[in-house]
Amino acid sequence: NIRINIYKPTFLIFFYSAASTKYLVTEEGETISAIEAEKHIGEPQSIFLDCRYDREYEEERIPEAKFIPLHELRLRTGELEPDKEYIVYCRSGRRSRAAAFLLQERQFKVASLVGGLKNWPFAIDSETINVSEG
Repeated sequence: NIRINIYKPTFLIFFYSAASTKYLVTEEGETISAIEAEKHIGEPQSIFLDCRYDREYEEERIPEAKFIPLHELRLRTGELEPDKEYIVYCRSGRRSRAAAFLLQERQFKVASLVGGLKNWPFAIDSETINVSEG
């Protein structure tokens, strides 16, 4: 099942980073808007990383996102590819900022999705899955 969220516009000022991806740098680290992040879906260099709880991920997710809950991320960074660019998201953006900070400390290229899944106006995979089976 695919679901489209109603878009709540967020106005941001962007600059180009060295990797030519548009980011906004805040006191909490790099962030990326949904509009800019959506352009990276399907790019082999970019990976969406869902850091929510199992139950949240099972109910809906950005298609093809990798799933590592925030509380497991420190122990599972070895599963991530250091040469990739990660766009981390959660429901509202709070947990993803924490995850992005953790990954930046470990030298990963990462940005947090502004407003999280609540502000994602594009397709969502809402087919229920069971993480423990996969």
